[in-house]
Amino acid sequence: MRTKTIVVSLFAVLMTAFAYTRPQRHIPSDLRDAMSDGFAASLAEMPEADGEDIAPAPAGNVPMSEEGRLIARVRPSVVKVLTDYATGSGFIVDKSGILVTNAHVVDSVEAGGTVALMLEGAKTPVKGTVLAVGNPRKRDIALVRIESPGKAWPALSLSPSLPIGAHVLAAGYPRGLPFSVSRGIISADPSPKEYFTAIQTDAAINPGNSGGPLLSMDGKVVGMNTYIITKGGGSEGLGFAIVSEEIRRSLQQYFKIGNIQTASLGAIITPLRVVRDMLPGAAAEKAGIMPKDVIVGFNGREIDDTEVFLKELRAFMPGDRVSVEVMRDSKRLDLPVVLEAEREMPRMRLAVIEADQLPV
Repeated sequence: MRTKTIVVSLFAVLMTAFAYTRPQRHIPSDLRDAMSDGFAASLAEMPEADGEDIAPAPAGNVPMSEEGRLIARVRPSVVKVLTDYATGSGFIVDKSGILVTNAHVVDSVEAGGTVALMLEGAKTPVKGTVLAVGNPRKRDIALVRIESPGKAWPALSLSPSLPIGAHVLAAGYPRGLPFSVSRGIISADPSPKEYFTAIQTDAAINPGNSGGPLLSMDGKVVGMNTYIITKGGGSEGLGFAIVSEEIRRSLQQYFKIGNIQTASLGAIITPLRVVRDMLPGAAAEKAGIMPKDVIVGFNGREIDDTEVFLKELRAFMPGDRVSVEVMRDSKRLDLPVVLEAEREMPRMRLAVIEADQLPV
């Protein structure tokens, strides 16, 4: 038994030695002689594989392009946002540690709850407190604060939207991968949706990019990457970002009234702005608006388009006093309204709302 063990061990040693030396036997001697000194030296300078992560090359080792310098400057301000149900991106907008992300990224967490934030260069996440969460369908914006007092965080500035053809960078953490940047252009003019305005870009945006910044080539935020139109589930060149003007408006509202809820009349209208119904005790009912009224003016502006009306409405915040002009029995009435925070629609009412009717 002992002899057999010794033979097996000796065989294993020989096979190991053969395995390590065999590749060298296949390197032609003339190839070694023909190798340039520079190539051999470059191989010698490469670090040995030791199972550790390979660190990024220091920026000083290679000439930096304009885009490279820009990315290096903005990178510390872009954050990975993690909840129990989603992974997304965010970006710091104030040195106090306030960051912006999409509401649909942190929708499972109420204001006052916490999320995990992975900061640039960190090995472990830090805690972030959710300050405010908008309605993902109407104001897909959330505000979070990094819980690390006394530190001045690198912040990005907000800038107005850019024209078609302007070059932009989309930054974030697509599909939970490490920090990533893609380049593209503004593909279309800002497009008002039912409740928010978005700019279109062909810069690659994928799941996980949500909440990350869309940057101008001077490093300012012109939008927040929010959604894509896709058949395959990934980027197909149709990415959309909420314009920075709406982000600024949400920040202003938060610091004024402590939330970023959407202002509401508490009414249900048709695409022709005919009032179909109202919530009991809502702002519209208190102001004297009635079913079958047709909204024709809002705060001094003529309204003949529903999207224009919704855009005008969302420029205000709960508690603001506005005027709503309606046509009733061929008479034009000007009714003062104090806007309220949007309420959750009762389920029974939701069931009877037709597809072409909008809660406002």
